[in-house]
Amino acid sequence: MDYFAVSLPDFLVFEEDRTLADQVHCHYLMGLACFGYGRKEEASRAFRRALELDNSHLNCRIYLEMAEETAG
Repeated sequence: MDYFAVSLPDFLVFEEDRTLADQVHCHYLMGLACFGYGRKEEASRAFRRALELDNSHLNCRIYLEMAEETAG
């Protein structure tokens, strides 16, 4: 198997906690939904929770900043 293929899912290459990754993704999606409905404070909480679980989630950082800019 070629481990450098761009189409290979990350879970086949790297050992990681899939439950944790799913939780992060769930909080991220909840944040996006709240942000889309204009509920900026709820979105910020969801993005912060996702970042507590995965500090390197770039999209959460981007959307958290956007939510906090537009909330105030």
